[in-house]
Amino acid sequence: MSKVIHFRTQTLNSSQTLNSSHKNACANISECSVEDATKKINNEKMKNEKKSYIDLLGKVNSNVEVPNAIITIYDNYDSQLILIQKLYKGDSFYEEKYFNQALKNKLDCYKQQDIKKKYDDYNNFITLENIIEKLVTSSMLCFYCNVKTLILFKNSRESCQWTLDRINNYDEHSNSNTIICCLKCNLQRRRKNSAKFKFSKQLEHNLITLKKLE
Repeated sequence: MSKVIHFRTQTLNSSQTLNSSHKNACANISECSVEDATKKINNEKMKNEKKSYIDLLGKVNSNVEVPNAIITIYDNYDSQLILIQKLYKGDSFYEEKYFNQALKNKLDCYKQQDIKKKYDDYNNFITLENIIEKLVTSSMLCFYCNVKTLILFKNSRESCQWTLDRINNYDEHSNSNTIICCLKCNLQRRRKNSAKFKFSKQLEHNLITLKKLE
């Protein structure tokens, strides 16, 4: 005799279907809410980091004691490029101490940033000699937008002042991980890919052009 097995089929009623849809909708809303909240937190964090960086540079620059007469004379790109080249070659000049002071103050600023973020390899930190060499080899031009940067300036928050930008934002300010760029680009880039940001800035400043393929 064959064994007969009976199956009970279960049909979902409209209320069960609605409950299921409601749960899925709530889950989607929760996921979106978490994602939106995360984005908002990250945006706020970047805004705070940006403000802290500007404030820190403002404080560092205001601590550079350079006579107004010196700043007035050398508050231009061409004069400063000549003097940084002299500094690189080891030539002595009257304004040398002011240039060194300005560079060292900003170097200390970056060092304090890395210590605060608890990076491991302090021995890999960029040196003053590295910075001078970078300024000379780059001709003091911003890596991203090619603007002429400044070492000495009147406004402590000068947008064209030189800065060190890290190629990888998750590593320290080492010689291999940094490039010379203006303050404006440094703040605009945030955590965008360095190469992609450079491409967009060069397009913006007409440094490169795209040709349509026929």
